[in-house]
Amino acid sequence: MNGYRRLSPRFTLAPTSVNWRFEDRSAMVRVLSGGSSTHVENRSVSRAPTPTSHRLSALRGPGGQTSGAPANPAAYPALPRSLREALDAFRESRAAEELLGTPLKTCLTKLKESEASRFDAWCAAEHSSVDEVTEWEHREYFDAF
Repeated sequence: MNGYRRLSPRFTLAPTSVNWRFEDRSAMVRVLSGGSSTHVENRSVSRAPTPTSHRLSALRGPGGQTSGAPANPAAYPALPRSLREALDAFRESRAAEELLGTPLKTCLTKLKESEASRFDAWCAAEHSSVDEVTEWEHREYFDAF
């Protein structure tokens, strides 16, 4: 949950779109080149909850690249700003189903839906702000990650 908070507009160096670009911090994947050396920087919000999306992006490509600003920034999909948005995109993804198969995609979807529901229920019961790291997140993730 906390990783999505990093996509807030208040963090100007956070990635905003699903694409790869040279020397651009707004892209999910940033390619840096300096003479004879080049490296790739994965700027997605968190490594922990998204291993499947990383594999999917590696196999299918995260989108187009441009040098400089894109002619139309809306041409690239925005990165999900919450687990619910990410779930919706994953649920609609044909590429995920082709890569993972229906049973695994269904299982992963149900797993993350359960996580999101538990978080939402805790926030409602505790009247907690989702703008801060919560006690629920500490209990849920610290031992796992």
